[in-house]
Amino acid sequence: MRCRRSYRRPHKSRFVEMFESASSKTWESKPVEEICELIADCPHTTAQDEGVGYPLVRTPNIGKGRLIYDKMHRVSEKVYNLRNKRAVPRERDLILAREAPAGNIAVIQKEEKVCLGQRTVLLRPRLAVIDSEYMAYRILSEKVQRAILDYSSGSTVAHLNVREIRKLKLPIPPLALQREFAAFVAKVDKLAFAVRKSLESAEKLYRQQLSEAFA
Repeated sequence: MRCRRSYRRPHKSRFVEMFESASSKTWESKPVEEICELIADCPHTTAQDEGVGYPLVRTPNIGKGRLIYDKMHRVSEKVYNLRNKRAVPRERDLILAREAPAGNIAVIQKEEKVCLGQRTVLLRPRLAVIDSEYMAYRILSEKVQRAILDYSSGSTVAHLNVREIRKLKLPIPPLALQREFAAFVAKVDKLAFAVRKSLESAEKLYRQQLSEAFA
């Protein structure tokens, strides 16, 4: 399922409802370096758009929860392998933008085979500790986004380095609660996909009938 503009209202509302209550203050917070089994920075080189091939995730392609495929650059298999030399992104990994804008994050979905552009970081959460969807929306929460801005204070452009990402602390609620939220996200995404397909079919039928009417 391709993306789709993000930090969608139902997701954000449910996140606040489930994780911003008074009880959340009792949850232990842990740094990203403890809740991830892998933190891999991107290659510090620019890959040229080849027009076809594997998606190259640049910071404009990282939305709020999902990847944005509009204007996604493409690269060859050779470039894909070179850029993924440190780690190959896989389902349920997260890609975080370190700049422009710092703090956007997307969860890699099934069948998304991508490589990292500049100023991005790959995070692989320990799924026995933290769910990917919860982690993404926690990083997108107001409190964590403010912390990211604080790291960037004094800079002309908001920027995160890998050391700061490692130290970023996130509250860890019970895993069952995290998974309940992830199930809600999946349900809403499935519904949105069905609605989008229905609209596309309706538009196609309309254009066909319009064409026939003026033939």
